Amino acid sequence: MAKAKELYKNRSKRCLQCRVEYSFFPYEELTTKFCSKSCSGRYNSTGRKQSEEAKKKISQANLGRIRSPEERKKISDTHKRIGKKPPLRTGVEPWNKGKKHPATAGERNNNWKGGSYKWARKQAKDRDNYTCQECGWRELEIMETDHIKPRSDFPKLEAKVDNLITLCPNCHRRRTNAYLRKKFKGKFLK
Repeated sequence: MAKAKELYKNRSKRCLQCRVEYSFFPYEELTTKFCSKSCSGRYNSTGRKQSEEAKKKISQANLGRIRSPEERKKISDTHKRIGKKPPLRTGVEPWNKGKKHPATAGERNNNWKGGSYKWARKQAKDRDNYTCQECGWRELEIMETDHIKPRSDFPKLEAKVDNLITLCPNCHRRRTNAYLRKKFKGKFLK
């Protein structure tokens, strides 16, 4: 430890950011400019324009670097804040821009459920005038649809408008809980 202190002796510089005098090891004499990493970061992010040569060096140093998801999010947020868009390949337009991917569209998609359930829900809400059929409450944004005959027992009736009823969230939960209590009555008791 004494040798390290000897190496520090009479070796000091003034930090470019905070102007505090600091000591350094001999091998750092040509490279050190700041007393700490935080001073270096503050100095380099103060809006100074970097030379083209410095930009190229930074770019080359970061090539192939794997960034963590947090770091990528920070970079993305910064770019959004300053209005910078990701680089585009100029003159090349993707073949599928504005098109559905044919390999996974419609019935070929793993999540395909017949394609008409969303339409049936909308039709049921329109038929009932977006009004809860149990309590009479009317609110366009939050109304839900429920199956009169449960999907689990009657899968073929899933997308039939006649099997759907419009309910508010409270009545929907009450109705579902009552059905579950009736269906599983006593099955989970020891």
